Amino acid sequence: MIVLLSDLHFMDGTAGEHNILAKTFYEVMCDIRMKAQSVKASEIKLVFLGDIFDLLRSEKWFDVPLNSRPWGVKTDEDRLKMESHAAAILDAIINHPENKESFEVLSGSLSESFGFNVEPERIYVVGNHDRLCAEFPSIFEKARDAIKASNAAPIHSYINKAYGVFARHGHEYDFFNYEGSSSFTREDYLSIPIGEVITTELIVRLPYTIMKHEKVQELPQDEKERLHRNLQEIESVRPLSSTIKWLFYQIEKNDWLEDIMNDCIRAVVKDIWKIDFVREWFRKHRQPFRPLSNANLIMLVLFLLEKLKLRQIEKVLRLADVFMTKYKDPLIKAASDTLAELDSEFYYAAYGHTHMPVQVPINVEAMNTPGQRDLVYINTGTWIDKYQAAVNKGFINWNSITYTIFYNKEEAQYTDIDNVDFPIFEAWNGALKKQRSS
Repeated sequence: MIVLLSDLHFMDGTAGEHNILAKTFYEVMCDIRMKAQSVKASEIKLVFLGDIFDLLRSEKWFDVPLNSRPWGVKTDEDRLKMESHAAAILDAIINHPENKESFEVLSGSLSESFGFNVEPERIYVVGNHDRLCAEFPSIFEKARDAIKASNAAPIHSYINKAYGVFARHGHEYDFFNYEGSSSFTREDYLSIPIGEVITTELIVRLPYTIMKHEKVQELPQDEKERLHRNLQEIESVRPLSSTIKWLFYQIEKNDWLEDIMNDCIRAVVKDIWKIDFVREWFRKHRQPFRPLSNANLIMLVLFLLEKLKLRQIEKVLRLADVFMTKYKDPLIKAASDTLAELDSEFYYAAYGHTHMPVQVPINVEAMNTPGQRDLVYINTGTWIDKYQAAVNKGFINWNSITYTIFYNKEEAQYTDIDNVDFPIFEAWNGALKKQRSS
């Protein structure tokens, strides 16, 4: 039996308290144990399919100069300092009070703690938010040991023919978060994508900058803490156009904050343009005769953030939502292409990254013959918070809990399905409402 789960995004807490409660892991492990027992599984593999540790969403990056951040490194000495600081962030993630109990569960004996008949093997596939784990052996070993993974070195895919599954994190097909080629070499995975800069220097830095403003510092402590906490949730807000409403929702008691936010957004974007890596990246990717190319769209977004005010940006984001309704998940094509290249014993291409748990039918091959294959793209979703704009007023949050289980032909015989002669899967997509929205 194989269990795929991804995008847990364990964080150090400096850029928000987004971490998963250990109780959630207890409940999920109990469910997985019951599934394993019901199919008499002789092996259990827990595959952590990337973005398990979030090394990007940390305000600790602002404790060091730009040349000690991944996209600012110039010399070998800079790189050593960056490695040391990334390791310190990972230590802070592992030792965070909310995470410590979870890692004690994941790194301990699961057969003793939960009654598995066989000790589950844990396998760690590196994603994009934990890319630095692939770059530095010292950081990978810390991450691997925290979840007791069995792989001795970083891997970027997981393939198991007995279960008919091919799996990657999925950022490989995202222009913003993968800078490498389709050869998928180690060098490809170590190339820094523009998405890392945007995540840390824009999404993490904006709340950090707003909270540093002297007038914001004068707010009552409880109000200041609430504002900081909610600003740090901006990446979790859906749909996209609601991010500006979210900002206004935070300042409805203090209108003067709007001007501060406008000023801080402009300041943060100006600082992004000062980064050599950013300017070089745009010189490399800009396509003057393709105004809607991916690189040009990023440039447009940064330009609008710098030049427009929040109320004007909201109108632009409404258009972006219209555009997103026509967006086609690139992982669908990736799954189709991958499954076409694999031999007839593979049925499923599984990815994470998008945070959208889906199952998409790709193709039926050799229909109505003993060799029929139903090819499916599966996305393993995420476990982090989501804030949804309410129909009437406000925002409501909950945690997602998603994972996918694959059974081989022998295990499938013990399910409720008769005469199964191919690997099967079941996908679980849940939600946990654990607190009032603020």
